[in-house]
Amino acid sequence: MKYSKNYTVLNISGGFLFGFDTAVISGTVESIRRSAFGFGLTSGELGFAVSVLILCETFYSRNG
Repeated sequence: MKYSKNYTVLNISGGFLFGFDTAVISGTVESIRRSAFGFGLTSGELGFAVSVLILCETFYSRNG
């Protein structure tokens, strides 16, 4: 019971940061997709890029 407050705060902050990072990634998808200012990726390439970013985010949020 002594450490439950610390674990609760740690889990809350980890969940917040995971959600924040996911929102940032989602907000940049259209910028990456455009050929004028972004990389001009196809749908498959864009899906792969976003998947890799989210997998890395998940790994580093768990293993910090």
